[in-house]
Amino acid sequence: MSTQTQLLTTAEKLARSAGYAGFSFADLAHAAGIKKPSVHHHFPTKADLGVRLMQDYTARIEAQLHALDGPAAKQIRGFLDMYRDALSDGETLCLCVSFAASRDVLPGEVVAEVLYFKTVIIDWLDRVFAQAQKDGSIAHVADTVGEARGTLALVEGAQLIAHVMREVGQFDQSVTVLTKRLRVD
Repeated sequence: MSTQTQLLTTAEKLARSAGYAGFSFADLAHAAGIKKPSVHHHFPTKADLGVRLMQDYTARIEAQLHALDGPAAKQIRGFLDMYRDALSDGETLCLCVSFAASRDVLPGEVVAEVLYFKTVIIDWLDRVFAQAQKDGSIAHVADTVGEARGTLALVEGAQLIAHVMREVGQFDQSVTVLTKRLRVD
């Protein structure tokens, strides 16, 4: 594993558990087992690191979303599983949720990447809910964009609740209103 890859992997773990402001380059260097100047060599500023983290995360999540197939309800179930799995037993959050919760301390270029991530998710959800209108696998879909925005807000809020309580079951309880509408065989 290259030093840059090691830094990105370690930084993502730190950011997902402690937030953007919850770690420094010194913390990152220590956790990665390297010297602080090496961090600055690969990422001159924390904003550079944050942008790269979000870009890589967006690409990974987008690939996972595109791998989901089948009826719309099955795709939404896969989407919910992705957000649930990101909790790691309530110890971490999705990187985007973690960064969004730190919005007031994020540099503008990192905020732009977080907003782009949300656009990617909402666009994907909109397409899935449009499919649901055709395949009938999700009950009561009327406004696909509204469903997409509401679903993203639901899973992000459910993650925050589960994270605060350190109990993944809270996520499951929070998304029940949606899962009851899924017609998965």
